[in-house]
Amino acid sequence: MPRLFQRLPGLRLAVPEEELRFRDTHIVYGLYELPVTW
Repeated sequence: MPRLFQRLPGLRLAVPEEELRFRDTHIVYGLYELPVTW
């Protein structure tokens, strides 16, 4: 995700990184949600 934040410099996580929840039981791995703020 560093690339996303480089491309949109005003974008910030709305929660601490440790609180991000990942899907790891599905075929597609990824985040359940990505809360951000401008």
